[in-house]
Amino acid sequence: MKTLRERESNASRSKRFKPGSTAGDIASVEELTEYLQDVKVSVPDDWKQVQNAHLTNGKVLYVDRGFINDILVHVALFKPDGSVLLNVVIDHQMSLEDLLKLLDKNQNAFASVIGRPVFEKYYGKRQADYEKLTLPQIPNRMDNMDIASYYLVEWSSNHCGYTHIWKKLNKFGLADEIMPPKSRSFTATNLFQYQILPGFFTHRLELLYPVLHPNCPLVPRHHLAGIDAIKLRNVMTKILNFY
Repeated sequence: MKTLRERESNASRSKRFKPGSTAGDIASVEELTEYLQDVKVSVPDDWKQVQNAHLTNGKVLYVDRGFINDILVHVALFKPDGSVLLNVVIDHQMSLEDLLKLLDKNQNAFASVIGRPVFEKYYGKRQADYEKLTLPQIPNRMDNMDIASYYLVEWSSNHCGYTHIWKKLNKFGLADEIMPPKSRSFTATNLFQYQILPGFFTHRLELLYPVLHPNCPLVPRHHLAGIDAIKLRNVMTKILNFY
């Protein structure tokens, strides 16, 4: 898929983008900025509570998790101010060889799925930087975070992150105690696809992020829970402040 800059360089722009055009007409970073400023899209009513919490009391968590074959590999929760509530790799208490057999992946495929930095720092020769928790330790850690009082926002269209984490916690009988109700779970993909940028050429975070934050050092990095959660937070901070 072409990036926005590639679309711009390949397109013949005979006239300036007009604010009345649709998101599908956008062909440059500058035009996207104009569109967001001029269209004056209002945040849907259900999102206004998230917007208010993000801008006032900070009771929003930006969530991402990595998994393979329903096996949780890493999970991250970031607050609106960018601080980390949780950013861990799951310790499955087995050798890398046994884990690869469980996942039915070879080493290169596994590294690709979880992100090469995670593999090298956690499973490879440079094991460092990432906190390591076993699956039973996750609910113990989350139980002291008052997560049930937050709104959860993820980059998906079907609450799959919320559902996946809920199911893992439910194995210990703690899902309803720790997690907020699903009514407080919000999917940013749907917000962009149907409200903010309907008809835009992509709603994938790794492609949309460089449009909104072109100079951010995180642009080339993705598919790691800690990276994607903070990128989601950065995107939503810009959008919620726009409207």
